[in-house]
Amino acid sequence: MAVKCLGVTKFLPRQWSSLIVEPERAKAALIQDLLRNLDCSEVIVVREPESALAFLESRAPLVVMCAGRMAPMDGFEFTRKLRHATNVRDCEVSVVLTFVAPERNEVVSALNAGADALLPFPMSANQMRQMLYALATQKRPFVRSATYVGPCRRRGLVQGSGVVRRLEDFGAVEAREALMEVLRTVYNAAIRGGASPDWVEHAAQKLAVYLTEARGGSKIDETALAAQCQALIGQFVVYAPSQSTFDHAFAPLRRLLTTVVAKSLQNAEKAAEKSQAA
Repeated sequence: MAVKCLGVTKFLPRQWSSLIVEPERAKAALIQDLLRNLDCSEVIVVREPESALAFLESRAPLVVMCAGRMAPMDGFEFTRKLRHATNVRDCEVSVVLTFVAPERNEVVSALNAGADALLPFPMSANQMRQMLYALATQKRPFVRSATYVGPCRRRGLVQGSGVVRRLEDFGAVEAREALMEVLRTVYNAAIRGGASPDWVEHAAQKLAVYLTEARGGSKIDETALAAQCQALIGQFVVYAPSQSTFDHAFAPLRRLLTTVVAKSLQNAEKAAEKSQAA
């Protein structure tokens, strides 16, 4: 990739273009100004996703900024159509969906539709810059399967200045479902007065199995893992009774497990890259 010495935007190509798909003129104008201030050489604005798909048949911008909430075709459907299209110049183009106060289900839907990133609206110049930097430096492998076409979901979704990942993106489906089933039983017991030591032990074992499978070939100290899982389930049991639903009780553990697995996979990828380079 050719690089232009632009200070904060030196990671971008010397000449780059973008496409904005936004039915509201005021929102489109704000995004257009932000992109131009980041030295985007050409910013095209269309109001309808159908027009965007027609444009992409002959042009291949660096990034497509698309409103998430549109009708009748929303940003999710647009992204899926683009990813499956055979008549566009580049179906792998980076797609960023924009939302006012995005909800969790919209983040998940964006990831499953094949989007590269999600950006809240209104966004700041710094958020736009960080998002473009993440897209340029953390481009995810493109996946084509019977059920999904788009950037690898295991690598997460760029959102604002970071990457959003879901526990569901790391595979080990059976182990995860078995863990969730046991945790629900432990939660129900905890809110009724307490979970038995046997159930706590059982949950810790299921957690260890899940972490082992989700982290694939990562090296794991089984003794340390067992102790870690016991501690995590113990914290879950203490925290659970104060929460009104299982999802609320599981939320802190979900975030922690997502971070642990993501970091482990990232370290494994770096080790593999070093091994190949050697």
